[in-house]
Amino acid sequence: VEGIHLIEEAYQSQIEVIHLFIVDTDRMSSSIIDYAKEVYQINLKVAEALSGTVTPQGFFAIIKKPTYDKTLAKQVLLIDRIRDPGNLGTLIRTADAAGLDLIVMEKGTADPFQDKVIRASQGSIFHIPVIFD
Repeated sequence: VEGIHLIEEAYQSQIEVIHLFIVDTDRMSSSIIDYAKEVYQINLKVAEALSGTVTPQGFFAIIKKPTYDKTLAKQVLLIDRIRDPGNLGTLIRTADAAGLDLIVMEKGTADPFQDKVIRASQGSIFHIPVIFD
């Protein structure tokens, strides 16, 4: 996960932050730093190598994939072979905003935990259960 906002969303969703990589510790909440199992201070050159963006924020986390009780779902979105990461992230964000309980992705759909999907979802991927192959 890359960026302060997405790391905060994962933290607020009580998703385990296994490793946290930070350029500037003053810009990250101390509660998130304390919550992470391991914290590493990195320099800007390392951040540029890790980043999937042109101008990295300098904040990266390795998180545990969220788990949910999928049996409680009443409103479900079925996604069939959406390959564009931006479109998939937007669908996830919309499903979250609409209050849906579960997203099911058919085979051939983009990986919901790909960095571009996570960014496009604006952290909604951490709020709604996703089942995929």
